[in-house]
Amino acid sequence: MLTNEEENADFWLQPETKTKMLKIVETELITKMAEVVSSKETGCVYMFQQKNLNELKLMFDVFRRDPTTFSLIIKKMTPYIEDRGKKIVMDEANVKDPYLFTEKLLEFKAEIDELVSFSFSNQMMF
Repeated sequence: MLTNEEENADFWLQPETKTKMLKIVETELITKMAEVVSSKETGCVYMFQQKNLNELKLMFDVFRRDPTTFSLIIKKMTPYIEDRGKKIVMDEANVKDPYLFTEKLLEFKAEIDELVSFSFSNQMMF
């Protein structure tokens, strides 16, 4: 079902014009702004830390219009995962107790699996 704006665009614009205009709008509002949005103080890293899965999903859904922007999320996600994993591995309490160590690692893996599944539609690159 089309929104009023889409119906108006279909009425006033020729199909090839609408396609070209959408591409320009996507480039200006998504591609050119993706780095700013993902790097903001409340961007990807903040969303990972706060486990804001819904917000990450919204970002992913917008960025999906230009998949080249996925790399910006991945650039923020990789160090986040490495840092969190390193904290688990380097924690003395975990090192002394193999059961706790394994439990913490499995909990972290489940957290990341949920993040990728829910927020990033299980896309392999994430």
